[in-house]
Amino acid sequence: MSNARQHLHDREITHVAALFQQHGHQVIRTPRRNVRDTPAGDLLIDGHRSVAVRVAHLMPRRVTIYAAGRKYRYDYPEWSWNLHTHGRRYAQPDVWVFVALGEPVRRFVVPARLLRGRYTLRVMRGRADQHWLRRYRDVWDVAHRSAA
Repeated sequence: MSNARQHLHDREITHVAALFQQHGHQVIRTPRRNVRDTPAGDLLIDGHRSVAVRVAHLMPRRVTIYAAGRKYRYDYPEWSWNLHTHGRRYAQPDVWVFVALGEPVRRFVVPARLLRGRYTLRVMRGRADQHWLRRYRDVWDVAHRSAA
């Protein structure tokens, strides 16, 4: 990860920790180590819930369609978060926080049980309000509900 990306990730972890604290949670930032050695994620909430933070910029996703002998190319802007490292899911947190950068910044706080079996999560711009993630936008009490 480049220094600029790491700085952005660190900044968002700090911001997410502050938001959890504002909602009455105790937050401990876990030390950064090798990805394989940190199954807990980036934060520890209330002493027993691990939280992993993922940050995504809005990026174009190129789609090519062939119809009636013609080729059509479309660029669909989307946020895409990786839940894996080199094809393996080392992080196994209780809660994922997905940060969609843009105007406005969107933060989705999702129980990990909803993402079992997924390696990537994508949301197209313009469809964020229709996506299943919308129910988890700024839902900071999900750390309490993640055990259910």
